[in-house]
Amino acid sequence: MRFVILALVVVCVIAVTVAVQPKWVANTFWAHKPAPWEPVTPHYYPTGVQNFDNVRRGPPFRTLNECRDWAYAEAKRDGNPGFMQGDYECAIGYPWFSGGELIYRTKTE
Repeated sequence: MRFVILALVVVCVIAVTVAVQPKWVANTFWAHKPAPWEPVTPHYYPTGVQNFDNVRRGPPFRTLNECRDWAYAEAKRDGNPGFMQGDYECAIGYPWFSGGELIYRTKTE
């Protein structure tokens, strides 16, 4: 009986942690990848990395590969298929504003 009660307590703690702290869960288990519930938003910088005056944001995708495909298609459309002068990032997670900027859980290429 004690084992059943302990198991229920552990399950409840895990459920509350996942429900209340999805960012912590994502950082713990999917540090540099999207968690199953997170969107992946491409940011393409035609003139260089993080030039916020000239950035194109794509629609949210489910995977990093879809994000990368979108960025490569944008670069190819600009005549820059090898990213010789531009760059891109895949922003992972739901964005929030801080100091007038969009902040994501993490970013990767």
